[in-house]
Amino acid sequence: MQDQPVQLSVPFEVICVNARNRPQEIPPHKWLEKDKRYTVIGVAYALDGKLGFKLEEIELGDDCYPFDCFNTKRFGIPAQEDVMTLEDELSALGIEVEEFEREV
Repeated sequence: MQDQPVQLSVPFEVICVNARNRPQEIPPHKWLEKDKRYTVIGVAYALDGKLGFKLEEIELGDDCYPFDCFNTKRFGIPAQEDVMTLEDELSALGIEVEEFEREV
């Protein structure tokens, strides 16, 4: 069986895998932390044409110009074992996973 591509819709969670080389235009308090989880609320093209994420936790305003999003290559998608957490949460709500999958 081949791996299926991951299909995500906004919002979705990512993990920072590369917080190196902060541009000087972005102040330290608005920069990423390696291994921290963030919520993607938008996807946009940066001025250099690269795809970027807009994050719920960090708003890059005019003070960060020309940056208004973070390069997607700085992030990873959480591993599949996190699905167990979702199953546990659904079970706590009295919802069977199979039932949830049919409704989605």
